[in-house]
Amino acid sequence: MSLSYSILISLIIFAMAIVAGIPSYAGSFRAFFDKYLMQLDAFSRGVFLSIGIIHLLPEALEHVHTPIIPLIVVLSFTFLMWLEKCLPHHINYAGTPFIMVIALSIHSMIEGFAVGIENDWQKAIALVVAIMAHKFIAAFALSIKLRVNTFLKSKQKFMYFVFFCLMTPLGIMLGLFSNSIINSFAIGSNIANAIAAGTFIYLGSMHEWHIKKDENHIAVFYFIVGIALMALVAFSVPHHHHHHH
Repeated sequence: MSLSYSILISLIIFAMAIVAGIPSYAGSFRAFFDKYLMQLDAFSRGVFLSIGIIHLLPEALEHVHTPIIPLIVVLSFTFLMWLEKCLPHHINYAGTPFIMVIALSIHSMIEGFAVGIENDWQKAIALVVAIMAHKFIAAFALSIKLRVNTFLKSKQKFMYFVFFCLMTPLGIMLGLFSNSIINSFAIGSNIANAIAAGTFIYLGSMHEWHIKKDENHIAVFYFIVGIALMALVAFSVPHHHHHHH
């Protein structure tokens, strides 16, 4: 990804995350969001799972014959699971959504990182679609969590939220600038893609659902739509195989 593209995408994602936080304050907006949040959630999961398995995993495993790479995929998956499912129970930090901010920020950063290190712009666009859908939901969920919080001052809430919104752009820039460093290591890009793959597969599967039980069948439909869209992208993008001599 070129610098100008990356900056543009960063700005769009940042603006969108900020906008996604508004509905928790505006009632009419909120009703609209609550209505379509589930569809967006299910769709973005299908997209994440597909990108993780169809795009990132094969790239992580390209030209490498060491079990370390698939192990890194599993470990990054496990780390996010621990972060989301276990850590909040150990730290009850005055009821602040601090852990949620950290967890969402780490997801966001790795998502952005995956965009930054992606050299194929068509694949990068696919990543951005997934990230935008997810960022929307995450920002919305976080803003609601912050709003109902009684311990924090408004200024702190705002700072938490902006911190989270900045994480994807930060990840994109980190990915962009570390690209040359990563590629100078023999399996640098494999490791980077493995971390991203584990993250995306986690977000598509174990990550908290925003779905009520009676919506399951609709959710599965949107999930499949997300998968179908990414499968189309996968088959329309010509595969360049780099051969190392």
